Amino acid sequence: HAYIAENQPDRAASVFEDLYRKAPKESAQYPRIVFELGRLYRSLGRVSEARTIYEDASEAHPARMMYRFELGRTHVMGKDWEGARRLFQGLLGEAEDNPRLFARVLFNLGLTNERTGRFDDSVEIFQRLLALEPDNHEALNYLGYMLAEKGLSLGEAENLVGRALKAQPENGAYLDSMGWIRYQQAQYREARTYLGRA
Repeated sequence: HAYIAENQPDRAASVFEDLYRKAPKESAQYPRIVFELGRLYRSLGRVSEARTIYEDASEAHPARMMYRFELGRTHVMGKDWEGARRLFQGLLGEAEDNPRLFARVLFNLGLTNERTGRFDDSVEIFQRLLALEPDNHEALNYLGYMLAEKGLSLGEAENLVGRALKAQPENGAYLDSMGWIRYQQAQYREARTYLGRA
């Protein structure tokens, strides 16, 4: 953790690799080591190594949903949208009793549905997430942008992205989404303003 604080992720990863090799999978420290090492691998762009860590941990502890969730995130990072979608879909029923994890599963399932061409399924998942967390600005923006990109329900898209912008008025991604909505509405001057700010 000192190496992490000093922004030396390679050295931190080396220490955690050693701990990972030595820690029994039943030990109380094993989950923390897995998550720290996986996070370091992802930050270093070593996605396949992070995936291997989470796969091994998932096999050792199949009941621990977070390992499978993080495994899904490595598939997202590697743009393996279908592999990620299958993992998040598999977690959907299990994660319902864990509200925080469930919201993250829904977001990632919505994202991967969209990336694999399942537009209607994606809209349904994001609507489900927003029913649970109406102020989830990432979901508001994602759904709003999806609708705008297809030129659908532009009034709803504007409302969704507007709510996201209330939460984070200077977020470049959200400003970009609103710029695209304005463009789709043929409000080119406003579109230019939003895109310029983005």
